[in-house]
Amino acid sequence: MDEPYSGTTDGRSRDQRPVVVEDGPCTHAGGHVDEAELHDRELHASGIADLADASFSFSDERGWAERGAAAGLRDLIEKCWRTRGYGDFLSHVLVAEGAIDIAAEPYLAPWDMAALAPIITESGGSMTAFDGSDPLTGLSAVTTNGHLHELVLTMLRTGPLNQ
Repeated sequence: MDEPYSGTTDGRSRDQRPVVVEDGPCTHAGGHVDEAELHDRELHASGIADLADASFSFSDERGWAERGAAAGLRDLIEKCWRTRGYGDFLSHVLVAEGAIDIAAEPYLAPWDMAALAPIITESGGSMTAFDGSDPLTGLSAVTTNGHLHELVLTMLRTGPLNQ
């Protein structure tokens, strides 16, 4: 059964510069890889620096306890302005677009994240594993607009914060 929000990530070169294309039904980050012309536009992560103004997306609650981050998840849900469950590649691309501020997945395979990393960093965002390491070896992903990254990592490591 196909997921309604699945996508494809493709790396290309155009005019001797790397181009990474996210292709999904709900994102404007790229274009269909079979189109002759891709949608060229710059992506910018949001400037939100206060958790109370932030939008957070995650797929579901599976895997958070195993990562030791269930309390942090609950705290993020309570402290963020809005929480949505987009999940998978879409959440992370929406951070790069500035549409949401935080995305997190407790378990992802390297091939699910490899092409996301340059999209996130080029937009001004940050992407690490839950422990702050490289997400490709940490096999989890926390993507933020950059401004909220250390706070979110602290919340996931230690649980509820008194703010």
